[in-house]
Amino acid sequence: MSAMEGLLLHRNPGGAVGRSATWVLVVDDEVVVRDLLERFLVLEGYKVMSAADGLEAVRLFQAHPGTFQAAILDVLMPRMDGRDTFYALRQVDPMLPVLIMSGFAPGERADEIIGRPGTNFIHKPFVLGDVLLRLEQLLAQRGGTAAPPAAAPTTTLRLEGITD
Repeated sequence: MSAMEGLLLHRNPGGAVGRSATWVLVVDDEVVVRDLLERFLVLEGYKVMSAADGLEAVRLFQAHPGTFQAAILDVLMPRMDGRDTFYALRQVDPMLPVLIMSGFAPGERADEIIGRPGTNFIHKPFVLGDVLLRLEQLLAQRGGTAAPPAAAPTTTLRLEGITD
């Protein structure tokens, strides 16, 4: 077990009650970010599928209709960027909560989707507890199955040196 996994396990060894039925789609072309978010969310009690780019995310979303209660979506990705992926996912589920992330300032392609109902933005590098807090806020707005938003956990793990 890596030191990071040990810290994640120490933070919340059993996950949260009420999250076990909540599926999250994590979409990022950076393997390290995708894997970290997937492991963290699973340890927090969520069920997770991940995709390396927008095209893969749309295929997963269409192959599993009604499964996902939220998506965490990178902005800059090959083949299909975050903006186009957002619109493709929202065509299937217009109310899907989407947490948008980027290592850069949002920019015009992301600005177009940030601020829409059911969206939130987080800047890379991020604190994992902030991802969790924003995800829970989005799910609560939609009426998802996550526990009500609480104060951000005290976990101070940071995702450093990773940009789009």
